[in-house]
Amino acid sequence: MTDTAPTTSSARAAPFRLGRRAVIAGAVAVVLLLLFLAGFLPRWRAQRALVAATASAISSVPEVSVFHPRIEDGRQTFTLPGNIQALETTAVFARATGYVRRWVADIGDRVMAGQLLAELDTPDLDQQLENARKLLNETRASLAQASANARYAGQNATRYQGLIKEQAVSQQEVDLTQSQADIGVANVRAAQAAIAAQAATVRQLEELKSFARITAPFAGTITARNIDRGNLVVPGTASGKPLYTIAISNPLRVFVQVPQPFAPRIQVGTPVTVRVKEFPGRDFLAKVTRFSGALDPASRTLTVEAEVANDGGELFPGEYADVTLTSSLAHGAAVIPVAALVFDAQGTRVATVDSALKVHFVPVMVGRDLGQQVEIVSGLTGQETVIAAPAASLVEGTPVKPVASISGGTSGR
Repeated sequence: MTDTAPTTSSARAAPFRLGRRAVIAGAVAVVLLLLFLAGFLPRWRAQRALVAATASAISSVPEVSVFHPRIEDGRQTFTLPGNIQALETTAVFARATGYVRRWVADIGDRVMAGQLLAELDTPDLDQQLENARKLLNETRASLAQASANARYAGQNATRYQGLIKEQAVSQQEVDLTQSQADIGVANVRAAQAAIAAQAATVRQLEELKSFARITAPFAGTITARNIDRGNLVVPGTASGKPLYTIAISNPLRVFVQVPQPFAPRIQVGTPVTVRVKEFPGRDFLAKVTRFSGALDPASRTLTVEAEVANDGGELFPGEYADVTLTSSLAHGAAVIPVAALVFDAQGTRVATVDSALKVHFVPVMVGRDLGQQVEIVSGLTGQETVIAAPAASLVEGTPVKPVASISGGTSGR
């Protein structure tokens, strides 16, 4: 009986100790959990806030459409309006007053140099020429009479010079005969001068008479005839229309106004292609023969003349033509849309995206205007990433998100 009581007391104390240990362990676990949560939750919240801020920052970076400029080589082919003109053209006017007796050439006729075109009747000129010839004959007769008088006066003066030695005549008579001899010589010279003047008048009238025959000044085509039989014509251009108009239509000259950017590269001998609407798809080959050497201050263009063969006669002076030329530039040119240009107080620039994905403005020089696109002759190499249509809010260093442009004319990347 005495041995059983202690055993029972120990058995009761053992569960109590086990429960206490469990409570302590649980308390420790709770404390550790609380400490873990106290250290973890702030970091977790900070990380989530950072991720959210990063996502917000990324979503706030503007997207921009970008492209790479198209680089063209130094040869530029361009088409400009031109005018076709005759190699030579002239208006034929009358040099003599008269009436048209007949005409022998009409529009469209091809004539040779010196070929007769028309003849005039010149009654007034004929009368003047007849009178001038009569007067010339009279002056020649006067010269013969003056020469005879001069010979007689000379002989008489010589005879009196001999008589004065014999004192058969007075000195006064000698002087008188010598004066008469001198007057005779002067009369001869005056008659000779009158003959020369009258002969010149006759030659002038004969020259005018020769203009009664209207002839072609050079070989060409008659493009206008403004006379009929019986028409009165007078000399000079003040009277109105010319009698004829003659033009050389093979070869022809083509005139074109070349803009300033291409003017320095125009050279004599440069090939030219001429097209007219009457012959679609057909090219008439020509070459630059000369250019003005100075720009028109009003249009800033260079007058260029080309020569085109017209063996078949398909082209006509006065036609409008499309003229295609090739100009060699000293450098390549970048081509970009007009919308990519920025015009502000700092000049003409384009907005590019640098390697750090930030906006960088590049000054450029604009060349030829191509309509929706322009040439950039300096400032771009073609390797830049250019913003297609920069917004006004973009400034130097603004972060952007580049997106390849789909617009034509340039290549996106």
